[in-house]
Amino acid sequence: MLTDDNRLEIVRYRLENARRTMKEINVLVDNKLYNTAASRLYYLVTML
Repeated sequence: MLTDDNRLEIVRYRLENARRTMKEINVLVDNKLYNTAASRLYYLVTML
């Protein structure tokens, strides 16, 4: 069973991953790699 501390760690981990992924998406869009950016955006939305 997960403790409150474990849950908090998981939330922090997922939010940090989401932040990194958002940075990647911005770089992809800046470089006009829209299909790849859309794929990463889909991943971002489904992982939260």
